[in-house]
Amino acid sequence: MNYAKFAENGKCLKICTPKTPTPWINLLFNDEYITTPSQRLCGAGFSMKNFKQKPMLKEEKYFYIKINDQVYRLCAGMGNSYECAQYLHKSVVTEEFDLFTSEITVFVPVNGKRELWQIRITNNSDEAFKADVFAVFPFANIDYQGLKCYYDTVNECFVKSCFPYYIEYSEYDTAKENTQYTYASSFPEPTTCECNLQRFFGGDNPYDLPDMVRNGKGSCKSSEFENSVAGFHHSLIIKKSTCIQYMLAEMKSENDKDKMYIPDFEQELKAAAFNWEKRIKGFFISSANKTLEYMTNYWLKKQVIYLTKFNRGGVYCPARNQLQDALGYAMINPDEAFRYALEVLKRQEENGYLKQWYMTDGSPEIGLCRLNHSDAPIWLAICMTEIIVQ
Repeated sequence: MNYAKFAENGKCLKICTPKTPTPWINLLFNDEYITTPSQRLCGAGFSMKNFKQKPMLKEEKYFYIKINDQVYRLCAGMGNSYECAQYLHKSVVTEEFDLFTSEITVFVPVNGKRELWQIRITNNSDEAFKADVFAVFPFANIDYQGLKCYYDTVNECFVKSCFPYYIEYSEYDTAKENTQYTYASSFPEPTTCECNLQRFFGGDNPYDLPDMVRNGKGSCKSSEFENSVAGFHHSLIIKKSTCIQYMLAEMKSENDKDKMYIPDFEQELKAAAFNWEKRIKGFFISSANKTLEYMTNYWLKKQVIYLTKFNRGGVYCPARNQLQDALGYAMINPDEAFRYALEVLKRQEENGYLKQWYMTDGSPEIGLCRLNHSDAPIWLAICMTEIIVQ
């Protein structure tokens, strides 16, 4: 089966089914945040610090539209047609049904630990109809101590919090200082909401119709010490075309919710597209093999940028990897690549020795970091020379 094809001269991969052999994910990111939407727009969200990924959102997402007693699950292939368009800066799923067409877009803005979503519903008929729209984003509950989630009716947002696992009471204050706060809101404000995953489903069967959708509303109750979600329910009249926008973000403290707001979606999306156009500038190839041409000109560049900026997704690494990634990045952005390489050079000792394996976040050394290798200076000489030439 032909699952996908390149479009727009290789800048977009269009996938024609939600049922690919494995999740076909896109990497959407800025310097602080990553999300990984698949062909069904399911993907985990992470905030970044010192190359360390802190989970913020779980992979699975749930979208439903209920019209009268008919329920349509989106991003599941229930429509007459299905298309997931994976771009450098965004992911979009478009589905056409008899009565309406849905378009769901997700992207990561240029700055900030956040991701923005939009559901656009277009009426395919001549008559307006009432629709209940459900969008549910499960939070990553990595720490259950102090875990709670509630909907703030004053600031019109979800607030989810939890602080790191600790053993002794003497560690409580330190743990409390590292509490993770997650924010979620929509425009317009939801009609009802749900904070608890079990109440959303009604039981341990994710393949059944969720209680929230069946009942046509959420409980609006808070959740404590259980799997939590940002469950939005909007009751709307669809005349021609209607949009609902969502923002999910990390906050430094619970008080930050007073300062949070959903920005102009189209303006932020345009800025993200422009930013990626700048980032992939540099060399371009032309080839009779168009797949090779598209991969080289756009998608491999994006992969090199991701690997370099996020240290291949971890804090346990050799200097060799960092130098090799910076070498590849030099073909895209020589100045920024040189800056990454200089960070490795700063660790070199006066006698010329450079430790190969180390922990980038300062945590206790593990594995190969406990050994001393002698090949790092060789990579330093090879890669730095080529980076400077670039």
